[in-house]
Amino acid sequence: MKIEHIDQKAFPPTLFGAHGAAWEVDLPKARALAGETEDSDSTVALWIVYAPWANAFWSYYLIGGIHLRPSKALPTPKIMLPGATHEILVFALDPEAVPDTVDTFKIRKLTPANFVGQWRVEVRPNPVDQDRAAAAKVRVTVEEILAGVLSPDSDFIHDWIKRFSASNLKGGR
Repeated sequence: MKIEHIDQKAFPPTLFGAHGAAWEVDLPKARALAGETEDSDSTVALWIVYAPWANAFWSYYLIGGIHLRPSKALPTPKIMLPGATHEILVFALDPEAVPDTVDTFKIRKLTPANFVGQWRVEVRPNPVDQDRAAAAKVRVTVEEILAGVLSPDSDFIHDWIKRFSASNLKGGR
């Protein structure tokens, strides 16, 4: 598969599928580049996904998972789903900008997000295990995109609601 824009030799994909490729973002490196720490960033998983089949106008997407725990360094999270522990965010990326997670971590998202939804991670008792379980669910979601089972395009929001929730949609649950 020919992947547009990203140099696969300099930045090899973490995952390949029949319908795309994906790069798992090195969170400690991305935080360092952004001047953040684990305490000032709630991200538990972050992926750049190449899925040219999903939309005629853009091929790259950002798929991220965050925890919803309160922290002194972060704003209080807005819980839209009672008991939610994590949230997934899906953004199409600007087709005019090559995603860079190697040197500068410059990624230009298109707004609004394609999807944002909260869910409950049932793993107990500690947050580390919850975050690992949430990161694993985000990875499975990325694998579904690469298999062509799940589209990151906003036209397929009902498929995302089935996996997560309609918590962040007006009138959603």
